[in-house]
Amino acid sequence: MLFEFEPSGVNDTYLRITRNAVSCILAPADTWNGLVRLNYVVTGTIGGREPHIIFRSLDVGWDDGRFYWKGKAGPVVVSTAMVDVLNERGLLSDDEAERLVFGTPAGLSTAAGSDEGLMLRALLAGCTFTPVYDTRPGLFAGAPPKVTGFALKTLGASDVHVLEARAGVPLLTSQARDALRRELG
Repeated sequence: MLFEFEPSGVNDTYLRITRNAVSCILAPADTWNGLVRLNYVVTGTIGGREPHIIFRSLDVGWDDGRFYWKGKAGPVVVSTAMVDVLNERGLLSDDEAERLVFGTPAGLSTAAGSDEGLMLRALLAGCTFTPVYDTRPGLFAGAPPKVTGFALKTLGASDVHVLEARAGVPLLTSQARDALRRELG
């Protein structure tokens, strides 16, 4: 599910997201590990919960205090309070709101234990997937190097799992899958 976005406000410090010709303004609240949390700009919180949505920083052009470009991006995580706001304002249909509440924005059920959902939860918990390239890192001599695999490091274990890459995405082995499940409890 993609939202159109564009910088807004003084010095492009806010982000306007738009869907179905309706928009709302979001304010950056926190950044962590390549992600940016954006809060809905309201006078108060809904039931004590702050409506927020999390995007990858590069997907929405966030860098060091401002947004730099406009385009389309899909969220990584959306709080249930934010789903309520988006649904009430008409940015989501009821079916889309249900998918956001019960799964990830891409439609992957994190509760069902799919590899994609498991990796997403692991990233949010602090695990790292470091790319392994086919050439030595350095200055590019034309095309960027090809990602041939990933090195998976969990917070709770000292070992590193080397994973194959398929279409630029890590392919979990049974050992890596078990390590992630142990890490996430």
